[in-house]
Amino acid sequence: MRRALWVIALVALVAAGCGPAVTPSAGPTPGGEIFVVALPRIVVDLDEQGDMALGGVKLGEVAGFLGQNPAAFRVDKSLVDRMTAAGVQHLEVRQLGDRLALFENGKPLPHIAWTDESLYQAVDLAAAFGAQGVDTFKNLLPIVRRLGLDVAVRFPRGDQAEIPFVESSAIEPAPAPTAPPNVIARFEVKYDQAGTPAILGVSAAELQKLGLNLNANLDPAMLQQLQSKDIQNLEVNMKPSGLTIYANGNPLPVLAWDRDIAR
Repeated sequence: MRRALWVIALVALVAAGCGPAVTPSAGPTPGGEIFVVALPRIVVDLDEQGDMALGGVKLGEVAGFLGQNPAAFRVDKSLVDRMTAAGVQHLEVRQLGDRLALFENGKPLPHIAWTDESLYQAVDLAAAFGAQGVDTFKNLLPIVRRLGLDVAVRFPRGDQAEIPFVESSAIEPAPAPTAPPNVIARFEVKYDQAGTPAILGVSAAELQKLGLNLNANLDPAMLQQLQSKDIQNLEVNMKPSGLTIYANGNPLPVLAWDRDIAR
């Protein structure tokens, strides 16, 4: 009964959130089903001691009343102090269907963008690294992508002027630089069956003698795990618009500072 009351209390507090609902951009599922859950911005306030509050209600007090652990709704005071000293009034994350948008004081940070294919590729790669429950997560991906969620954490601002939250529901990226790059670096690292890397046939041990320490040996067990999942190559590609990782030539979710990288 207490657990049910706890869930009802949280739902009620979330429903009281401010701001319009965040609608994810994902359309119907591959099977044609329609599923969208769009929630308003949820603002979690931290006081000087790190105690969380939602809608003016301290979550620790609600948790204690319902038999939960109040400490679960408290962050370290030193973290709050560091954020306050740095002038950070609020951090915000939005799940928009095709990306996680991150903001500090209403200003966009590099974000994580994806397509359906890159998400499934990421789950397959996680399985190769021994992650558990990947099949269940794959089944949940259509739901996760269609859940519009906006969570902001607000820190004490002291006597500083209040900085408003960003109002746009989409990222407005800065244009990508048009000038040609000053540096181009492309190289291939190959691993043998023992997990030892080499570049152009020169082993890591030989490079170390020249003062170049790759420090990139791969555990043989991990190598066998990747081989069992038919992961033949991984590629890291950094462009002015963001960082993309490919597995077997297929892109994973990207770290983007220009939204066009996900198109």
